[in-house]
Amino acid sequence: MLGSPRLSTRTRASLLILGLVIALGNIFLWAGQPFLRNPTVGGISIDADGVLRQADPANTKLLTNALRKDIQKAPQALMAPIGMRMVSLRGLQSAILAAQEKNLGQLPEEVRFLAGLQRIQYILVYPEQNDIVLAGPGEGWRVDDKAYVVGITTGRPVVIPTT
Repeated sequence: MLGSPRLSTRTRASLLILGLVIALGNIFLWAGQPFLRNPTVGGISIDADGVLRQADPANTKLLTNALRKDIQKAPQALMAPIGMRMVSLRGLQSAILAAQEKNLGQLPEEVRFLAGLQRIQYILVYPEQNDIVLAGPGEGWRVDDKAYVVGITTGRPVVIPTT
């Protein structure tokens, strides 16, 4: 009789991480990113017909100014550059649910920008706490002249979950 194959702990953890990343992406759909619909991204513009053009500097400037007004400064505790910032997916889920319950309409910046995380170097799995932690360098954020959210000292882009 053939039984179902037994998955290793590593395989189960990998599947759990994949599922959480997909779920987290769907949760961030609610994140309230009103300016991502602007046709100017990364120095190019895409019109309604799908034609690529060089971005109009005036549109980029408008987008930059709007983002600078919209995006709050990082809390003092997150400003300093750090080699290993750790972000709990369980903590993110709690913060997202709290924002929904309070009907904020938009997530706090520390959630939107994953506490200023600039790259994911490690994924730590804590089965006992039922948690996964993303870890890597991070710092406070700002909007640069090209309308990118970047680190305040390094200028490296911060991780922004999208769907």
